[in-house]
Amino acid sequence: MHLFTRIVDILLDFRYI
Repeated sequence: MHLFTRIVDILLDFRYI
């Protein structure tokens, strides 16, 4: 269930850039 959290983290990182 940590997969979703990881995807969100990556998405947030990409949006931050």
